[in-house]
Amino acid sequence: MANNSDLVDFLLPISTRYVFGGSRFEPYDTDCSGMVDAAFWHVFGLSPYILGTWTGEIWASNATKRIWQGQTPNLPWDEMQKGDVILSGYASPRFDSGYGSHVGFYTGNPDAPYLSHFRDGGPEITGMLGVYGGREKYFCVKRYMEGEQDMTPEQAQQLKFVYDHLHWNEQTHYSDLGNLVAEFPIEYETIDEKGEKSPLVQPLGKRLGYIDQRIHVIESMLASIEAKIDGLNK
Repeated sequence: MANNSDLVDFLLPISTRYVFGGSRFEPYDTDCSGMVDAAFWHVFGLSPYILGTWTGEIWASNATKRIWQGQTPNLPWDEMQKGDVILSGYASPRFDSGYGSHVGFYTGNPDAPYLSHFRDGGPEITGMLGVYGGREKYFCVKRYMEGEQDMTPEQAQQLKFVYDHLHWNEQTHYSDLGNLVAEFPIEYETIDEKGEKSPLVQPLGKRLGYIDQRIHVIESMLASIEAKIDGLNK
């Protein structure tokens, strides 16, 4: 079973670009909160929409328990565990400033405590004052209470499907909303020749296309009937 230390171990081999507002589900081409979100997603299946998709939401979220908060970089190391979430910043004690707040993980080593992503080639390990050049004055430690899954794997996959299509693509500079509508899987029942019901899953676009086709058939049939009725009335 996964535990919080796996969050750190998952990220250590990774090296990627820093992209502000990047993916929440993949640890590539993303920012500090996206890196944290991706680790929780891959290790625990914990949705960013529950954990929080940026530092302010991560600070406020009930998905993790607040262990400590203060205004000193000397965190309570004896009370902390590898994989604890660390928030740091200089702009707000609620960590709700996108450019003045940061988030990462505790490595388990007080001498090199902070694993986070803030520039190309990250994530990397720094001291508590290694991101904003010593300007940090707000700190918070939070912990995911292991085993508290927020949704089933099926629900998580559906959520990821929606996110992948809605998310702005930094490279192509467009979102995929049209394909979301066309490809979203829906389940419904069909009735076979024996009158028995059976479940069927199809992309929404294909199902809508079938419905639209049947509507045109019905409209054609109605037009034919109306024409015959007009002929009888003459």
